[in-house]
Amino acid sequence: MTLYDTKFARRPADYYPTPGKTAAHLLPHLAPGTKFAEICAGAGDLIRHLEAAGHRCVHARDIEPKANRILTGRAEDWTGTDMCITNPPWSFSRGEKLLPPIMDAHVGRVPMWLLLDAAMPMNSYFAPYAPFVGKIVPAGRPQWLEGTADDKGGRAKKDAAWIFFDTQHHDFLKARLNP
Repeated sequence: MTLYDTKFARRPADYYPTPGKTAAHLLPHLAPGTKFAEICAGAGDLIRHLEAAGHRCVHARDIEPKANRILTGRAEDWTGTDMCITNPPWSFSRGEKLLPPIMDAHVGRVPMWLLLDAAMPMNSYFAPYAPFVGKIVPAGRPQWLEGTADDKGGRAKKDAAWIFFDTQHHDFLKARLNP
């Protein structure tokens, strides 16, 4: 059994819409009226949850958009400067490795909240990104496929967390370590 074993076939590009209950864990940690970019937007589920709470999406893209409002584009090619809030593909240690290029392009450059496997920060491959972590918010076990044709009625097996990567946090650490 591997980290990603499940009872359903993996979806192309790791497309799993963000459940409302999962997005709700992030809401207390956002300033009122937060403007954000969603760079792995899919069909815009996360955007809808955040906008319903009074936040505003200023840019939305996905490699395979599933809604008219979403532009076609790779997450790692986004060059905006707004806060980024996204549920990226979790493929990190598997063959596709979809997540590292996104993190390499943006962690430390823009403030961003990523919904990730909660165990990810405990793995050695996360070490280059660890200095930028400003906050980790547990998000439970998302029911990714609930209510879809792929829903097998099983319980989620992976814990998720909203991880905030802060551009200033790294500078603070450098100043503390090298006065």
